[in-house]
Amino acid sequence: MESKGIIRNVSLLLASDIIGKGLSFILVVAIARYLGDAGLGKYSFAFAFAGLFAIFADLGLTTYLTKEIAKNKDKAKKYASNLITMKMLLAAVTLILPIIVINFIEKSEEVKTAVYIVSIATSMLNFSSSFGTLFAAYEKLQYQALINIIERLVTVGLGLLMLSKGAGLIGLVIAYMISYFSIMIIAALISYNKTTRFTLELDTKLWGDMLKKSMPFWFTTIFITIYFRIDTVLLQMMTTYEAVGWYNAAYKALDALYFIPGAVITAIFPVMSRFHSSNPRMLRELYKKAFNYLLILAIPIATGITLLSDRIVSLIYSGKFAEAAPALQILIWAEAIIFVSAISGYLLNAINKQLTFTIITGLAAILNIIINLILIPKYSYLGAAIATVATELIVLVLLFDQAQKSGYRISILRTLIKPTIAALAMTALILMIKQQNIIVIIPAAAITYFAILLLIKGIGKEDIEMFIKLP
Repeated sequence: MESKGIIRNVSLLLASDIIGKGLSFILVVAIARYLGDAGLGKYSFAFAFAGLFAIFADLGLTTYLTKEIAKNKDKAKKYASNLITMKMLLAAVTLILPIIVINFIEKSEEVKTAVYIVSIATSMLNFSSSFGTLFAAYEKLQYQALINIIERLVTVGLGLLMLSKGAGLIGLVIAYMISYFSIMIIAALISYNKTTRFTLELDTKLWGDMLKKSMPFWFTTIFITIYFRIDTVLLQMMTTYEAVGWYNAAYKALDALYFIPGAVITAIFPVMSRFHSSNPRMLRELYKKAFNYLLILAIPIATGITLLSDRIVSLIYSGKFAEAAPALQILIWAEAIIFVSAISGYLLNAINKQLTFTIITGLAAILNIIINLILIPKYSYLGAAIATVATELIVLVLLFDQAQKSGYRISILRTLIKPTIAALAMTALILMIKQQNIIVIIPAAAITYFAILLLIKGIGKEDIEMFIKLP
């Protein structure tokens, strides 16, 4: 793939994710304002609980087949046809299990009904990921970008309508179900016409081979799913829906930022996989630059949100969610760490060290559960936030160490120096003008950060030329 293709795919995904996250953000604010802290807690719990069973929705197949189809398009139809058949069966599993289990742990009929509907919705969304695999493998991410935007428009539009009409939590999750069904159909039609004309196949020998080779990716998915969902579930079991609401108010505000590393990884993972066998030198350069750019973006975002968390929470959610501000101050550093740890994790997948990635994510999941169990009873939702940061830091250290040992060396201290200097200048500005309107502070802080970074040559022409020279 040529450099223009990488830039185009990253740009398209960034644009679609910016739009999508912006719309999602509007919906989360509306949920908080219409349903209150307990209502936001119930909404968050329903999705977190149903999402735990997503570990059975994929079995690592989408990551494995993205990699394989990107390298060998001749097998695309065979792989896709069997993948879609398998995903249909797996979607049924992710639908049935949460509906059964929720009846043993939840008494509220409203919450149980919400989980039933969310389970239907997420099973359809999980099935739709089959088509996202094909878009990524064929590097036709403009279609994924289009689908992402359509899904957000439909979900947010219907969600806001339901909330405004007083349909409450149940009406809101019905909106998700309708939206995910629509997207499943649209994604299937576009994929069929623009990638490969798949059918439904059941090749048991191929299934066995695919499952065997996708297992490391599956275990990674299991651990990541547990890690990202278990805190909300444990909070609900050990505290109150109000605490769940405060924690998720902070978490969902930051979730809007994940589109940055997510878009970069989605766009360059197939390229990294090809470079591993065809051009190792360029893979090293691509990894180094992606790591550097993500770090340059993560530092000012984390610094600014830490300094302005109370203002941000008040602006977004109103005074009713003031308790979310301390959680936001803590969780933003987990988000910053994810910016750079994610690219290192997918590097390991690209260079066939997925088992190492799996072991690290497994350790992270176990540690996260342990730390949550220790901290939540004493510190409630702030304990869950601290557990998240601690776990992410451990993951970063382990992934970075493995990348270094594999020959992908980065001097992290040298990489940190110039962005840190720029961030300190930005911090001084924020403290001086903190009483100003936040709409004035944010752009002023961003301009200061990047101006200083350019002045001290933290970003230069060589960074842009890197992508121009990619073969």
